[in-house]
Amino acid sequence: MKPSYSKIPFSLERKQIVDFLSIAKAKHTAYAVIDFDITGVRNDLRKVKRHFNKKASLTGYLIYSFAKAVAEDKSIQAYRMGNQTIIFD
Repeated sequence: MKPSYSKIPFSLERKQIVDFLSIAKAKHTAYAVIDFDITGVRNDLRKVKRHFNKKASLTGYLIYSFAKAVAEDKSIQAYRMGNQTIIFD
């Protein structure tokens, strides 16, 4: 079975970003600590456990959310090959 994908040209804007990143990687790196409030998500997972009597994991929820984002915008999982962007279906 042949993989299903599409090829689109690598845009000028993306080429400029790649050029900038190649210059920026020689600079100093800044680190940051990020804090997320997941209280609402945890409450929703508890509701699922009470309603269906099955445990729902936070990891599973995050994977589901990522898969849903990819389904809405397939360019999230695209990669560059030469002067083209490959987007899998």
